[in-house]
Amino acid sequence: MRKRTFSALLLVMLLAKTGLACPQSVEQNLRFTISGQPGEAAVLQINGRSYVDIEALARLTNGSLSFRANQITLNLSPSAANTPTTTPAAGQSASSEFSKEFVKAGIEEMSVIREWRSALVNAVRNGLPRDG
Repeated sequence: MRKRTFSALLLVMLLAKTGLACPQSVEQNLRFTISGQPGEAAVLQINGRSYVDIEALARLTNGSLSFRANQITLNLSPSAANTPTTTPAAGQSASSEFSKEFVKAGIEEMSVIREWRSALVNAVRNGLPRDG
């Protein structure tokens, strides 16, 4: 009995030493980064799929996590660093209003559409042919 226990223990130690008893995965130091964002997060690979910690993802995107029942929500807020800044060209105003020419052209086009609408409504009501 003692000899059998010793043999089994020796076999387990030998298998553990060679790595056959507990297969180990090859560890890779993969890092996840988001273009334009400072920082990085560790990547874990399991069965050929890559996983990133959601808390690290929230930190990288300047977002926040909310937990409700069995649901986790990642809330992304636009950051000032990601908002592209544009400078007005020479001769353009920095306001967000439409130019007078644009507004005038829009009003003229809406008038044309209204006239066509009236003509089409009258044609349908009077039963006029489409090609006439």
